Amino acid sequence: MATVEWKMGRGRGRVLLPLLLLMLLIALPGPGAYVSAEASAAARSCVPELPEYEEFSDYMSSLYEDIDLAGTVDYEVFELAMIGYFNLLADDLLKREYIITIIDYTLPSTEERLAVIDLDARELLHKSLVAHGRNTGENYAEDFSNEPGSLQSSLGFYVTEDEYVGAHGKSLKLSGVDTLYNDNAERRYIVVHGAWYCSEEFIEKYGRLGRSWGCPVLPIEMSKEIIDLVKDGTCMFMYSDDDEYLENSIYLEIDGAVEEFGKRHRAR
Repeated sequence: MATVEWKMGRGRGRVLLPLLLLMLLIALPGPGAYVSAEASAAARSCVPELPEYEEFSDYMSSLYEDIDLAGTVDYEVFELAMIGYFNLLADDLLKREYIITIIDYTLPSTEERLAVIDLDARELLHKSLVAHGRNTGENYAEDFSNEPGSLQSSLGFYVTEDEYVGAHGKSLKLSGVDTLYNDNAERRYIVVHGAWYCSEEFIEKYGRLGRSWGCPVLPIEMSKEIIDLVKDGTCMFMYSDDDEYLENSIYLEIDGAVEEFGKRHRAR
């Protein structure tokens, strides 16, 4: 993962990631030592170790464990997705508030790097292969762009819109809300759809998935079900360890996320 300077509110000062605990956990265990999943998650946490963030951090750690996401979604990626999710809630951008989709573009295209999660039921609903843009890379996604005609994938937070039937059959419109990083999604026709080149058969033949013009493309046999699960105003996060994005996205700022979490937690 890239080193991230953590933003403490929109436009305010930054705090370095809490790596000390991770270093201690690596250095201390001897023969027979055991590090719990909770401790391991805390060590990899993106959230500053400050009292006002403890409840938020505990919530995300317990959520991650309850859904049993280890081995499916990296904990740090999950945290970043949740921080953005609460910032989207604060901006009143989500209609269906408990569904979140995470795509981890640090993984090769040959792995299931898309996860659909029900946060209310604490359940992993789906995991799937997903293809990236033609000019983003071969098996690994390496280069990203928001520019029309780039044929590259775009990072950041999206809000799903309505479905439609297009050239690739049932498809899903996306609204890119991360300014400068994906806010040209509609102009670029970046949508979710299925395609034949996103399949195990294609991987067996070519050693990777085929590539799109920038769209997150799903296996044909899964695309309809996943589109039905995530359409109509849910959060989608496309991640890579891109330093510029991680340092500058307004949706990765911690203060607003913690404040929104606190409001909703107290209301329950």
